[in-house]
Amino acid sequence: RTQRGGCGRMCYKQADMDNNGRIDFQEFCGICDQISLSDELLGGGGRATLWGYADREGRGTIDFQEFLAAVIGSLSI
Repeated sequence: RTQRGGCGRMCYKQADMDNNGRIDFQEFCGICDQISLSDELLGGGGRATLWGYADREGRGTIDFQEFLAAVIGSLSI
């Protein structure tokens, strides 16, 4: 778990291109590209579905905990 959290934090910081502490959908897609998390791999609605899962409150951005739950959790598939 610690390893995933460390990897997740590094990925999160790389994805947060504007350094505002949150990731928007465009930044999210960029990090998905970097870690080879494609729509085909995700199936169904792909990244948009995963984004909807992460952004449960519909704010248009996700924080680090939401990122971990969505992206790092999906890597366990």
